[in-house]
Amino acid sequence: MKILCINTAFAEAHIAFKNESIQIFRKINAEAKSSENILPAIEKVLYEQSISPKELTYIATVVGPGSFTGIRIGTAIAKGSVCTVPTIKLIAINSLDLMAYEFLKNKNSNERQNVPQVDLSNDKNPKTFYCIQNAHSKRFFIAKYNFVGERISDYALVNKLPENAILIKLECEDFEIPPNFVFDNSDNVKNSSVLINIKLKPETLLEVALKYIEEIKITDLQNFEPVYIRLSQAEENLIKSKCKKS
Repeated sequence: MKILCINTAFAEAHIAFKNESIQIFRKINAEAKSSENILPAIEKVLYEQSISPKELTYIATVVGPGSFTGIRIGTAIAKGSVCTVPTIKLIAINSLDLMAYEFLKNKNSNERQNVPQVDLSNDKNPKTFYCIQNAHSKRFFIAKYNFVGERISDYALVNKLPENAILIKLECEDFEIPPNFVFDNSDNVKNSSVLINIKLKPETLLEVALKYIEEIKITDLQNFEPVYIRLSQAEENLIKSKCKKS
């Protein structure tokens, strides 16, 4: 079984490859140059292992939400590969689900600092958390999860964050927190939300892909589409411009 995993949804792109006991992981600065950096990196990984693209069993790709251009590139690579080699099976991974997996995987790790320990036996503590991403223009991509890792809400684009909640965000993302929204990662302030930063790893990308394979979560080519949730900034600006003229 030969698996290629691709995540181009963020400024740092990830590639993971597995062939039996061999595992390879790559981190790539993809910001503004995804198309220039990703394909050569994939080709290099396969070349080093003497693997032809037609020998791949699976291609797992993060389909979004995330960088509009990045996820288009990632999904285009995957779809193009399958169109050329129809035997390759596609796995679509949502970036918010990937964040939830990363958080739960490491929430008790000694590497994490200032992370509240949630006692699930205590009814006063939250049984859920939210993964959030910057959607720009003071908006957020968001989804709700339980501590088993199940998503219990649809993905959504919102302009208001939930209060009194555990919020998980990417360490690499900076965005403006809404006014009058209090975060406290200590016990000093009751009824406040907790904001936790995480960092995605290519190893986690492979783990999630293997989990999907085990659960037979395979996506056919017709339904393998980017998860944009919102229009691109250029499209939104065009609509605003038309509305002003009308």
